[in-house]
Amino acid sequence: PDGGSAPAELALEDRWVLDRLDAAVQAVRQGLADYNPSLALGAARDFFWGSLCDWYLELVKPRLARGGETAATARQVLAYCLDQVLRLLHPFVPFITEHLWQRLNEQVPRRGLGTLAEAPGSPMLIQAAWPQANPALADPEARTTFAELQTLITALREVRSTRLIPQR
Repeated sequence: PDGGSAPAELALEDRWVLDRLDAAVQAVRQGLADYNPSLALGAARDFFWGSLCDWYLELVKPRLARGGETAATARQVLAYCLDQVLRLLHPFVPFITEHLWQRLNEQVPRRGLGTLAEAPGSPMLIQAAWPQANPALADPEARTTFAELQTLITALREVRSTRLIPQR
């Protein structure tokens, strides 16, 4: 995506996590505008733990292990999502996010997705631009398809757990 890939060229999980990120940005902005910091923090936390860590990271592990262009795309999408979620969480946990921002700057100085989504760099998170909603990242089709996939995977995990079927 660094060269400006169209969303349709991205893998389903990439399109889905970017869609969820866009929804989180909107929810955090709305929570803050409504003077509801609990809603804002909840939206950022839910994206970070639920969408990014719980689902996206698990799905891209095989891509990262294989290497190549698809791994590079996954790394860039992950870096962009981390960049944006650190910005969203910063008002709530500033010392932690500033520390993580410094580490992210060392590891991945350029975190945008080309023309699809920009992430202007900043040496300090407190000076970084606040995330903006990006209609180009909204993907209702990926959201629906992924929701069906999540339902299936969750059901399979439940069956495996209740039937004591070991993981491979």
